Amino acid sequence: MAAEDYNHEKIFTTAAVIAEKLGKNNDFYSGYVDASKNVPLNYDYHDERRLAYIRGRAFAIYSAAMKLPKASWRNGMLSKAATQRLIMAIQARAVI
Repeated sequence: MAAEDYNHEKIFTTAAVIAEKLGKNNDFYSGYVDASKNVPLNYDYHDERRLAYIRGRAFAIYSAAMKLPKASWRNGMLSKAATQRLIMAIQARAVI
C-alpha cells in the first residue's frame, strides 16, 4: 500500500508540474480559446507549439464534456481553480 501511495503522489506531482507549465503557455491558451469558440483546428503550429495547442483544445473539450466552468487567465497565467481542473484532466488522461 505504501508503494501505491508513493506512486500516486509522484503522478500528482508530475501532473502539477505539467499543468503549471501549460498554464503559462500562449499556445495552450490559443488552443483552449479556439476549441471553446468552435474554431477549426489551426494547422500552422509546428513541433512543440503544436503539442501545447492540441493540449489546450483537449482541455477545452474535457471541460465542456465534464460541464466544468470555463478557465480564466490572469496576467498570462491560468487561474488556480482552473489549474486544479487541468491537473484532474491530466490525471484522467484527457490532456496528455
